[in-house]
Amino acid sequence: MRIMNNNPLDLAGADGEVITVDVTETGGNLLLVNTTLNGVTSSLPRDEPRAAFSFNLESDHTVLTMLFTFSVNDGGNYDIAVSGSAGGQT
Repeated sequence: MRIMNNNPLDLAGADGEVITVDVTETGGNLLLVNTTLNGVTSSLPRDEPRAAFSFNLESDHTVLTMLFTFSVNDGGNYDIAVSGSAGGQT
């Protein structure tokens, strides 16, 4: 996987590469994260401060949108790491 256009939100990888997204909550939020992957919406498990999911890149393009909800009035943080099975940038 590699970062495109010097933008960490614009990523590219090989066709069929497995991409893993690791989300960690710190600072008192509940883990309230919804994802939409190629039009299919789901939620990450809320019982732990950390969750990960994986998907395969498709030949044309794969669109992932994530919505993070903050449940505390002050502070809180979500750390996100995206990595590919073929290595490269994280």
